[in-house]
Amino acid sequence: MKQFCIQKQIVTLAFMPLLLISLSFEAFFLYGHYTDMTQSLITPAQFNQLLFQSLAITILLLGVLIYLLWLVSRRITAPIVKLSSALQSIAQGKPAPSAAVTTQASELCTLAQGINTLTEKLQREHEILQQRIDEATQSLRNKKELAERDNQNSSRFLAVASHELRQPLHALNLYISELQRKVVGAEPQHLVGQINHSVEALTQMLNSLLDISKLDARTIVPQIETFRMGGLLERISANHILLARIKNIRLVVRPCSCCVSSDQLLLERILMNLVSNAIRYTEPNGSVLVACRHRGQKVRIEVRDNGIGIAKEDQDNIFREFHQCKRPQLDMRKGLGLGLAIVDRLVKLLNCQLELRSVPNVGTVFALEIPAAQMPDKQPDQETVRATNISAISCLLGKKILVVDDDPLVLESTAHILISWGCTVSSADSMDAVNKLLETNSDWDLIITDYQLEDSITGLNVMQVVKQQLERKIPCILITGNTSQEISRLVSLGGDRVLYKPVSPAKLRSLVEFLLKGSD
Repeated sequence: MKQFCIQKQIVTLAFMPLLLISLSFEAFFLYGHYTDMTQSLITPAQFNQLLFQSLAITILLLGVLIYLLWLVSRRITAPIVKLSSALQSIAQGKPAPSAAVTTQASELCTLAQGINTLTEKLQREHEILQQRIDEATQSLRNKKELAERDNQNSSRFLAVASHELRQPLHALNLYISELQRKVVGAEPQHLVGQINHSVEALTQMLNSLLDISKLDARTIVPQIETFRMGGLLERISANHILLARIKNIRLVVRPCSCCVSSDQLLLERILMNLVSNAIRYTEPNGSVLVACRHRGQKVRIEVRDNGIGIAKEDQDNIFREFHQCKRPQLDMRKGLGLGLAIVDRLVKLLNCQLELRSVPNVGTVFALEIPAAQMPDKQPDQETVRATNISAISCLLGKKILVVDDDPLVLESTAHILISWGCTVSSADSMDAVNKLLETNSDWDLIITDYQLEDSITGLNVMQVVKQQLERKIPCILITGNTSQEISRLVSLGGDRVLYKPVSPAKLRSLVEFLLKGSD
């Protein structure tokens, strides 16, 4: 098409002067004959014959000229069209065909050679660039696979370390509590108390280090869901009531029926750390308040205390690792200073906003804002949270509890601590032992089971079998050193609770009392 257009333009430009010459010649020829005719008085028939001959000669002459022009245009336009196509391909970044030109015009041959050289050079550059892109892509792919393997190895290490380190600490915690109960005398009691403080500090440090490692390794992925704050606040209260009682601090958790959209487990961990931090830095006879309310499209959760407060110059640093207010050196009794660093990472992971207001010697307020939500097409659950008075003491006397663990030390220490609280304990170290107990004794009020048992049996299997055999709802506590989110979600689906090793006797008792109260 392009070649035809160029040929048409050349033919038209060349044909116009030839046509004018031909017409001029014809006019001159006719004029001469017309003069002769007028002179010799030829007949009209003779004039028509002469006119026809003149037209025939003119047409023949034009045909010859057009043919000659066509031959010339082919030799000129065809190379130009090839060169034009090659240049357009180069401009579009496509592989350009070789601009082979067969013509005697030296200028066109030179131009074609230049275009061919340029095309070959661009093709080589394109191949080199593509090779570099492929190498860079493969390098990035290898680095990504290496990073994923490192993350997987890190996750496996954290899981193994979590279980192997938490297991002996869990048993040690329970034995120390039993030892405190049996030791007589001021000095032995003091020594046991010091041991207990050291174990508690070690437990807190281990938990914080494992949590911060998991967050930095990006192995935690938020699972956003819609839920009510009531149940979460109940767990916050149950887990901290005894700790507050020991320090003679009034812990108040106000009722809240707000619905939110967030990761329930991660949000609970944020609030757990904030409440623990508030109790830790509040003096005896002080108070800690947890409350939430709607604020536009958000739900605002506040943790207030009237503790020592945080100076203005420290408020920008408290979310850093290993930082403790007013302490250039770490006080291990106050932990590693990782609690708020974990809170900061979790808040960023959930894309929430955390606000801090504090006045030294007056108190501190941490306010967290998360998206509000509505529960889908069902009546609100009757979830209420009672304001908790730390002076209220429940009685576990006579409560029947099934304890399942394949570690003899943990099984024995857990049974001893429950018996010391007045409970009647049935112990089992395997699924077979549980089945035998079900044949003779199954009127338990509560089940406490380890997660990882022998022969790939888990505590989830134990809880499921017991509930099916008893054909009634029975509260269960799963104790595990594995901090996997999936385990927590599976337990939550059954309406049960999880405690992570090492479990302090105070935390265990708080949760046991809370669950048994709810089942009465």
